[in-house]
Formats: sequence, C-alpha cells, structure tokens
Amino acid sequence: MKGIRTLSLRLWLPGLILFTFSALGGFVVLQSYKALEAELVNSSLNFIRKDISALQRQMEKQLSSNRPQEAEQSLSARGVNTRYKTLLSLDENGKILHSTRFAIKGLMANTVLPFFEMKRFIQVQKNKQMDIRLSENGHQIFAYYPLILARAANEIRPTRTGAIFVAYDLSSEQAQIWSKVSLFSIPIGLFLLLAMLTISLFLDLFVTRPIRHLVTGSKSLADGLLGVRCQIKGQGEIALLGQSFNDMATQLEERFELSRQAEIATLEQKLLVTDILNSTAEAIYGIDLKGECIFANPTCIKMLGYRDINELLGKNMHELIHYKHADLTPYHVEDCPILNVLRSGQGVHINSEKLWRADGSGFTSEYWSYPIEREDKIIGAVVTFLDTTDREKAAEVIRHQAHYDTLTDLPNRFLALERLSQMLEESERSQENIAVLFLDLDDFKKINDSLGHETGDRLLIESAKRLLSSIRNGDTVGRLGGDEFIILLHGLKQAADARPVAEHLIDSFRKPFLVGERELILTASIGISIYPDDGENASELLRNADSAMYHAKEKGRNTYSYFTDKMNKEVSRRLAIEEQIHGALERGEFEVYYQTQVDITNNIIMGAEALLRWSNPALGSISPEEFIPIAEQTGAIIPLGKFVFLQAIVATTLWKKKHQSPFRIAINLSPCQFRDPDLVSFIIDNVNQSKMSPKDIELEITEGVLLSGHDYITVALEALSKAGFSIAMDDFGTGYSSLNYLRTYPFNVLKIDRSFIHDIETGTANKELVLAMVAMAHALGIGVVAEGVETEAQLNYLKSINCDYAQGYFFSKPSPVVKLLMSNPEPQCDIKTINSP
Repeated sequence: MKGIRTLSLRLWLPGLILFTFSALGGFVVLQSYKALEAELVNSSLNFIRKDISALQRQMEKQLSSNRPQEAEQSLSARGVNTRYKTLLSLDENGKILHSTRFAIKGLMANTVLPFFEMKRFIQVQKNKQMDIRLSENGHQIFAYYPLILARAANEIRPTRTGAIFVAYDLSSEQAQIWSKVSLFSIPIGLFLLLAMLTISLFLDLFVTRPIRHLVTGSKSLADGLLGVRCQIKGQGEIALLGQSFNDMATQLEERFELSRQAEIATLEQKLLVTDILNSTAEAIYGIDLKGECIFANPTCIKMLGYRDINELLGKNMHELIHYKHADLTPYHVEDCPILNVLRSGQGVHINSEKLWRADGSGFTSEYWSYPIEREDKIIGAVVTFLDTTDREKAAEVIRHQAHYDTLTDLPNRFLALERLSQMLEESERSQENIAVLFLDLDDFKKINDSLGHETGDRLLIESAKRLLSSIRNGDTVGRLGGDEFIILLHGLKQAADARPVAEHLIDSFRKPFLVGERELILTASIGISIYPDDGENASELLRNADSAMYHAKEKGRNTYSYFTDKMNKEVSRRLAIEEQIHGALERGEFEVYYQTQVDITNNIIMGAEALLRWSNPALGSISPEEFIPIAEQTGAIIPLGKFVFLQAIVATTLWKKKHQSPFRIAINLSPCQFRDPDLVSFIIDNVNQSKMSPKDIELEITEGVLLSGHDYITVALEALSKAGFSIAMDDFGTGYSSLNYLRTYPFNVLKIDRSFIHDIETGTANKELVLAMVAMAHALGIGVVAEGVETEAQLNYLKSINCDYAQGYFFSKPSPVVKLLMSNPEPQCDIKTINSP
C-alpha cells in the first residue's frame, strides 16, 4: 500500500492562508462588480420595457392610421440613444421595415443580424407577448416586441403581426463599473495582508506546536510505550485530539476483549441467517460439487415429503427429486439444469418442471438455481423452488376461458378458426375436403327481446347440446357469438358429404325447446362452404359460408344452402366495392343528385331530396342499394353523410338565391350516423353557419334506425326536433310499420314507399291502403309525401285523397345540382314555383 504524502505545517499553512485571503479578496471584488452589474442590467431592462412599450403603442397607432413615415420617425428618434446598438421594426416574415441603420432596411433580419433569433420572433408573433432577455456574453440585451402591422387592402381589420427588435449595449457601462471596483480593491488587499500575518502567528503558537507534540507522543506509542500521554491544555479541536490520543492508548488494552465480542456477534449473525432461511415460504436447499445435499430448510423438507433433514443430507438430490420427466422418461444427469450451474457458473430459472416427492408423487414446480462461490471458486449451488400446482390449475382455467365460450362451453371464434387452420394444413396433405357450416338461429333476437336474456341464454345452451349430438366424432362445433355457430367437418370425400350432417342439424331443431313451462319452436339456417372449392383460408371459407347462410334465410329460413358461383361473384363484387369505397370521397367520385318534391294542393315545387350517386373508374356506376350497406358496415357512411349534408345545404342556398322562393331539402340519415356523438352538433352548427333556417331541412330516417331502441337515437331525434328540424319516416309500410313509432318519436312527415304508389292502379285494395296511410298521418298531424309517382293517374288519385306532397319520375328524375338550378322551376304538370312576397 502506497504511503500518503504530507507537507510540513510550517511551509504549507502560511501558503494556504495566503491563497485563502487572496481568493477572499478576489471574491469580494468580483461580488461587488456583479452586484453593480446586476443593478445596471435591471435598470436597463426596466428602461427598455418602458421605452419600447411606448414606441410599440406609438408605432401601432401610426401604422393603423396609415402613417408609416411617422412610425419610422418615431423609431429613428429612439436611435439617438447610443445604447441602442440595433433598433428596427419587422413585418410578419421577419423583413426589416424601419431601422436606425439605413443600410439593412428591406433585408431579412436573420440574414444580416447574426444575433437575431427567428425562433423567438415567431414565438412573439404567436403569443402576442414580448420576449426580453440578456445575451449569453452578458454585454447586450435583446428584446422582441409584437407589432400589429397596418391592415392590407383586402382586410377589414389588421391581422398581420410583425415585431420591434432591440439590441441594447451594456459594454461601456460595464467597463466603467470595473474601473470603480478596481479602485477600492487596493485597500482591501492591504487589509487582508495584515490579517494574514496576524493569523499566521496565531496558528504557529496554537496549532503547529501542539501538533508537533502529538507527533512525538505517537512515535512513543508506536515504540510500545502504552503509558505515554500527551500534555495539551486548553480547549478546541487540537486539545480534543490530544484527549482522543490518550483515550486511544487506553482502548488498546481493551482490544482483545472487543475482538472476542465481535466473534460472538458474527456467530449470532450466522444463526439469524439460518433462522430466516428456515422461516421462508419458499423451499431452499444447497448442494456441493457432487450434487449432494448440504442444507435444506423446513419448507423444502416438508414439500418433498421427508421427516427431517437427515434424510436429505449427503444424498444426491437429482436422484431423489429430479430423476424423471413428467412423461416418466429418465432425466439424465447431463441434462439437469441444476447440475449444469456447477459447471457453467451461470444461474438458471425454470418456469415449469416436475419434481418428485419421497412417496413417488410428483408436483409442478418453478425453481431458480445459482452457484455458491467462495474466494472466486464455485463450491456448490443453492436451489429455491415453489409448488406451482395451484397456479397451473388457475392458468388452465384462464386458457380455457380464452378459448371456450363461457355460456355454452363450446370453442369460441378464436379456437374454432385455429382448429380450422389446422384442418386446412392436414387436408392439404391428405387431399380431403373440409366443410364449414355457418349456422344462425332464426328470429332468435325476437325471442331474446320478448322473453328476456335468461331465456335466450338457456336456448343457446340447449342449442349447443343439440348441435354437439348431431355431429361426428372429431368434428368441431363452435360459437362465433350471439346466435351464430360454426361447425367444421373434416375428412370429406366430396362436397355432398356435408349434406346429411346439415340435414341432421336442421332436424335437431324440429323438436320444441322446453324452457321452464314454455315450449318454444326454434329453427336454424345454415350456409356451407367447401375447402378447397370455396376458399383457401379460414377467413375466406367463413365469409363464404356466411354468405350462403344469408342465402338460406332468403330462401325461407329453416334450411341450408351451399355457397355458389353466383354468391362468389356477389362476394367478389362486395370486396371490390369495399376496396374502392376507401378513398372514393377524396378522389371526387361521389356526387349528390336532387329529385324535386311538389306540393300537390298548391301545384308548386316545395323542395327536393338529396340522393348520393357514385361513379367509379373501375366499377362504373354503383347503385345506392349496393354501396350504402357496405358504407354502413365499413364506417365510410359517417364522412359520406357529412358530405351529402354539406352539399345539400349549398344546393338549397343556391336555389333560394336564384329563384327567390322557399325550398326544403330532404336528407337521409343512416342508423350508423346516430352512433356519431357529434351528429347533432354537426348538423346544427353547419346550418347556423350557412344562415339557413332549420325548418328548411328535413331529416329522413327509416324504421331500421328505431328498431335497436337505443337511448342515444331518441335523444338525438328529440334534440334535432327541438332545434326546429323536420323529422320524416322514410319507406313507411315496408317494415314493421309500428304505429307506436309515429306516436313516440317527433315525426313531422311520413313518406309512403314507392311500392304502394306503383300498385295504386292495379286494384281497389291498394288504393284503400294508401288512403288509410294518408288519413292516419293527417289524424296524427303528420304531413305525407308519396314516393315513386310516375303517372298522371297516380297523381290525380293522390290529389283526390288530399295527399300533401309527391315525388317521382313524373315530375323529374334525380339530377346534378347544376341541372337542377338551370332547369325551368315550373314542373310539366302545371306546377308553379312559389314567388316570395
């Protein structure tokens, strides 16, 4: 060990004092300078704030009054102050408008002034607040003040913001301060020198001499003279040091006793560690380099099923608890991770492995093994393990819940599709067919809604049991969700082999379901797709089976249907539409057409219905009946609905401006649009911005919007009705046509579906049905629009029964807004445009 270098107190102590007092004098001078400099900076900052704020107000007033020369004169007047190294005004882009330095006028500030920061200039424009700060070298103050510039010719009020930039020089005043400080540093130096000499004499008398006495005593103690004592009188640290020296000499005699007590404490520490190991909940044992047990805590002994530690000490632990795998095959020593720790010196963590008890029973464990080292050599290993049997059982429950339906205990969608993927891999090797059956319970929603979810759940459980009893061993029944099930049939020689299974599944539902005291009849519709003819992957087969299932429902339900080429074309067409509809709005492929509506009683055009049309370069013209459902399912209906609404507002404004007549635009709302929480605010805000009246907007909804019964739909309709918008029920008569809807919701208009108008001329019953609809609506105070009017006879009948409005090809076909505005406002059937009073 290297010795520690020292210096004589006689040499370094005076030097240290000299250095300390010199540093102290320098510190006093420096602090005085900093205090005066800080005062200078603060006064300068206050001056700049006051002066430039006044200049800012003066220039803004002159600029707003279109007096730029006066603004420049105001700025130049401040330039008389020589401390203003740079003073200029900037436009909104950082170009110099006025400056005390004429040569840089008209240039970009950041190109001619290296200390100008464009980032701070932009921040001042944005926040409209000044930015004033000291430069990094402390010799200048830079200030940025926002400046509202004169308004442009096309502006009502000024909107552009520039800035006033100031570079204020402090260097001359700082030099003066330094000169002042230097003058009074001389007497301070003389005073400190005198103090240094006085302290040096004092230290020699009261510090250096006592320390030399201590050195002499230490040498005597080192020579074995334990009775030596230092005779240092007085108070202070050196006197305390002398006393400590004397105490140390006394304590040397007691060292042996203290050493013995330390050994006792070490032994107690070892016993404490042992107690801790014996009290842990984890099982712990140690082995030597031979793999033989050298330690085991009580938890380990109990967990392994032994009576005491003597049954483990000296025994090879691998042969006792680790000798075979979970499948009962031998566990070779060279493969044992615990023994490998002795060779590699690296710890291991095994998450799950079987250990064996004394009675031969096994349990799943998680264990950690780390080497025991002494003087950088491995002398054994310590193993900590847990019985994870309960944890494995809990994990198995979680895995089961993740892969099986909680209600029916059938494989869920994830597991069913995973099994289908495995079947596809096996079928690719065996060249056998696979059938995917998509089964949906007919009218299950009605039962669920009318009899309650508890009854519905019991029906689903019973249905699952019947499905399981109707399939072959090795086939799979899974629940996709709701009332949808999937059945996977493998090993089929041909597609027709799925037919008997499908028929058996249909027959299994013919027996009534007994739920409580009720007997319920439930049927099912099945769609079938075959691998490899109808798809090459799980998602394609499931999608095609779904399409076939819907075809089975269209055939009358309670039957099955194979996926066909026609369905394949429909699916391909649907996929093509789904692909093309993304981005179609941005590409400008959508256009809003308008079909006029007429007031039958007064023979006038009173409005139009906005109808969305799509023309795609790849697919051509696509009918709304085809693309609207896809837009609803993909979510594209939300931006499309907003597009139609905004276009319809523009068209209405243009119509009223050109013809100076009232005009009401009818706009359809999809059920999906009501899920948008911003729907109501979007409609109200845009109508208000367009200066239109809500009474000029008619919002049409179908019965499908109301079927879900969601509260947010009722809230939205009530909010729109309260705001003054007209609410219309579209396609009345084609669904359930619940009269309760007309009574519950705030409808103003009822639109009779075109199918009823078309059949007016074919029989008396059809006329009476339309008459009943009109009379019922009028009785409820609701106006009526007849859709699909194509003949004069239809129009005459509607007039005779006092129908309010009509719409159809008899008046006009849907047309673009340009054609609508350019066409004659008087319809061919002697309908006249309302003239404003």
